Amino acid sequence: MSKYIFLRSKDMYIDESGNVYEATKNGNVDTRNSKTLLKFNGVWWNTLSPRDYKIVNEIWHKFAKLGEYSGTNESLR
Repeated sequence: MSKYIFLRSKDMYIDESGNVYEATKNGNVDTRNSKTLLKFNGVWWNTLSPRDYKIVNEIWHKFAKLGEYSGTNESLR
């Protein structure tokens, strides 16, 4: 079971694998559709709150150490 962290500034959730999920109307995780962190541009990153940026950045750096993003063939370098 994945651990989901709520990103208040985006009204979204992120899991430890770097998948981002929308929140449902009642605030639950909508696991039907997810996007990887690779799909989000600089504008999305720049509009994160300082708290949320720290969370997302820590997850991102886990993958940078590995050299590849989990679940894809795309290199981070």
